[in-house]
Amino acid sequence: MRVFLFNSRLGVCLSRHARLKTYTCLTKGRFLSTCRDETFSLPVGNNGLVSISVTKPGHISNDSPLESRVILYLPPGPIFKEFNGNGEPIQNEVDSDIWANSINATGSSSSMSKSTSPQHALACMTSSTVVTVNYRLGPSQERNHASPETKSEPEPETDAVDFYKYPAPVHDTLMGFDWIQTHLKPTQLGVFGSHIGGSLALMLALTEAQSLHGIAAVEPICDWPSLDDYCISASANSTDPQDTGTKRSKKPSKRKGPAPPDLVPLLEAREKYFTSFERCFDAFASPILFLRSAGRDTQETFPRYLTGPNYPIPVLEDSLNHTSRAQQSGSNGRYNGDDYLDVEIGSDVDSSESHVPVRRRKALSRWPPYGLDYGLSSKTWSGPNDGIGRLQITLPWVKIFLRNGSLEQNASNKDLLSKRTVLDHQGEEMVSVMRRACFWGREKGFGEQRVTLGKVDENFGQEVKEYFNVVFDETNSDL
Repeated sequence: MRVFLFNSRLGVCLSRHARLKTYTCLTKGRFLSTCRDETFSLPVGNNGLVSISVTKPGHISNDSPLESRVILYLPPGPIFKEFNGNGEPIQNEVDSDIWANSINATGSSSSMSKSTSPQHALACMTSSTVVTVNYRLGPSQERNHASPETKSEPEPETDAVDFYKYPAPVHDTLMGFDWIQTHLKPTQLGVFGSHIGGSLALMLALTEAQSLHGIAAVEPICDWPSLDDYCISASANSTDPQDTGTKRSKKPSKRKGPAPPDLVPLLEAREKYFTSFERCFDAFASPILFLRSAGRDTQETFPRYLTGPNYPIPVLEDSLNHTSRAQQSGSNGRYNGDDYLDVEIGSDVDSSESHVPVRRRKALSRWPPYGLDYGLSSKTWSGPNDGIGRLQITLPWVKIFLRNGSLEQNASNKDLLSKRTVLDHQGEEMVSVMRRACFWGREKGFGEQRVTLGKVDENFGQEVKEYFNVVFDETNSDL
């Protein structure tokens, strides 16, 4: 048992939402990767417990001082996963192979197997302490029980939730981030996440920029509301003669081929993991909304789509009980990067369609924002000559990894274009928007160097290793 487990300094843990009074060490093990793991169960205010794991490389002594290099790891979450009969997610073998190949390519350890976890790979490749926040989303896992020797406060009744939805992952991530800041006190802190974990990593980059040095996100989900841009409305392709006399003219669809392969799983996940449609407009869940508007209005219910072999592109259901229509671009085409459109002002709309969410301009915002507590250097800010200033802060280094590379590099390859996913488009747009919104007054090259794109391939692990090592070594000019 490590000494700091019972150190009085760790007796009180402050989270963003509440004061945490106790914590419990649950497990500790030694693996083939020679990494040491410890798992803690921490209360998140009055909203139950969340598990965090601390992984240290074997060559770092237990008696070493507080960790100077820490990477916060955020798992991909339950999306794109299959579940067994007990509701437990099945491990993704492809991701395991990528990490196993990456760790072997770096030469960090010859004992790594295909079951190598991302935490162990990150710890070995970067010689850093890796803290994993096992945020709660989806079916609740069987809670680990504390050892009889360790006493903790009774679990709140709210911990008996069978299925977790947003904003639980956000609260858990912020709690884990504060726990690292309070107890490990790293001099260098990075964040690594994929899918939902990648979106949480970008959320931290835009809300906790002063404390972070580098962010690496693999296929992050940046914009939940924009999924409807890839779908069509049944009325858009209607050939009913009664529709020919409508005042609104509809252009024929220019779609060729099926929708992106990850569209339907993302639509299903959106309805499953959000309590209401308006919840996915929260910037903490869709981090691109920190930097621009959503480009559409919210509605009371989730849009429902017809999918399957007969619908290569999801089609919005039209019924008396569900009259909301899918958001559409002027050509009903697949979403194209930075295509920020304006709603047609003065266009005639039938009374039966007056409730349809119209497509609005995606207005770019400045980051960091102005207002209230932003840019205040002292506690007294309401004097007669005091104004509200702008917070002077620089975005940490950000790298977004995509499986199908950049659209610009693959624009001439139709086969690769046909395999591109929603997350590929969102990742590219996120990079573009961050470069334009977060570096006002600076040269264009500064933002292009600060926020970059990478590719998930056979050199992925080596690229992640070099990225974090360069960021931690403060030789950022070499990136």
